[in-house]
Amino acid sequence: IDSDDSGRFFGTTLSYQRLVTDGMPLYFTCFGRYDVYSSTDSNSVDELQVGIGLRYYFGAGSPQEAAQKGLSIGMPRVPTRGSGWTEFLD
Repeated sequence: IDSDDSGRFFGTTLSYQRLVTDGMPLYFTCFGRYDVYSSTDSNSVDELQVGIGLRYYFGAGSPQEAAQKGLSIGMPRVPTRGSGWTEFLD
């Protein structure tokens, strides 16, 4: 309210997937993610995440097929994660 600083709110992700076996849509996945949550004053949070795992595409043979059929379920990550830092940033 008292400042013209609009803050910063963004994230970036680098990810990799590889098919484990030709017999089923099971993929090895890994990712790196960097997010910045900054309020209109001096508080700021920089968050780095790294993950590995397995992903199984139910009802689809590949990530592309899952996306084309609308089988991917997700939500906007940066706003969801940013809400966890709201109290600190206020």
